[in-house]
Amino acid sequence: MPLQGDEGGTNEVSFYTSFSSNTNVPGHITRFFPKFDGTQLMEASNGSCMKPHLILQDITFQRANPSVMDIKIGSRTWAPQSTEDYIHKCLKKDRATSSISLRFSLSGMQVFEIVETGFWNFY
Repeated sequence: MPLQGDEGGTNEVSFYTSFSSNTNVPGHITRFFPKFDGTQLMEASNGSCMKPHLILQDITFQRANPSVMDIKIGSRTWAPQSTEDYIHKCLKKDRATSSISLRFSLSGMQVFEIVETGFWNFY
């Protein structure tokens, strides 16, 4: 998964690094997260250059036609150490979504349907 070019990418790497090495997180929580194997430079999807990507376990590999959702829980979408500019950017986006009012947002979803294409995607 390609990293975001702003603080979001750095924060995501920090989260996965900390979370994956924290032995105090109980198994009933960690089982819902993919295994984190660091980052790797890979070619961008448009072939323009090399970009850092998160290397995460494919938690759907043993499933036939999996349906998945990416849910962001909470109303604060920035890290405590974020710059004022980044916080304002996040707030602008959050006000246009359900992040603040519902305290969660749906970032993406793939649902399997038995139709011509097989999958319905929402990003």
